[in-house]
Amino acid sequence: MGIKVLEHKGRGFNPSILTSDLLSTYRAIAGYFSGCLHQFCTNHARRIIARIIRDLPLKAKKDKFFYSYMMRIKKRFNALYSLDDIGEVNSAIGQMKKELKLFYTRERREWASPCLDFIERNSKGLFLYKRLPEKEIEHTNNAAEIIFSLFKPQYKVMKEFQIPWGAQAHFNLFTLRHNFRVFPRGRRKGYSPIQLEGLNISLNDWSDLLYSEDKDSLKEALFFSGRAKEVIFSEGGT
Repeated sequence: MGIKVLEHKGRGFNPSILTSDLLSTYRAIAGYFSGCLHQFCTNHARRIIARIIRDLPLKAKKDKFFYSYMMRIKKRFNALYSLDDIGEVNSAIGQMKKELKLFYTRERREWASPCLDFIERNSKGLFLYKRLPEKEIEHTNNAAEIIFSLFKPQYKVMKEFQIPWGAQAHFNLFTLRHNFRVFPRGRRKGYSPIQLEGLNISLNDWSDLLYSEDKDSLKEALFFSGRAKEVIFSEGGT
């Protein structure tokens, strides 16, 4: 992955903000770009905290005081996402870190260490969007993961094409179908990318557009511009 990113960097790719899950690979990639802000996905963080609690040793789960306390820590940490005041967030994080270090027995401190390590290592990157509200940073990478989950099966199909423009045509169809797909949930619920883009395309079904004479609308629906439009819709790529 790093090699590909460096190749794109060599072509001028220079993001100012990166939102990703918490893998160390992405931390390294963010470091390739000077001044790039790195926001960790808050949804991934919620799942990791839950997994840390779920994976506690059986003996720790049987320790009623310790286990109930860790469950409260999880709820308190997840509640931070709803706070608007970054000062309150920082104060609450500091208090939780202090408490996790104060278990009286060594065994309990060892059980608590994965949660403490997670909070110490990731808190700064998780709440970047609260520290810099003017940057309007996306705090999850869900949109990218949804697109990837849709595209991954198509990529496997495209690898079987022997002719490059055949694979490109397949990708065009995937893109067109996706852009007419209505989001079933989230803040874009009930709208398709076509609608969100504000395109003046009245056809209701994406397949109708393929057989229409309105080539300009077809180009708009694929969201290609400039040189890419000319290459994809050239004689060899249609």
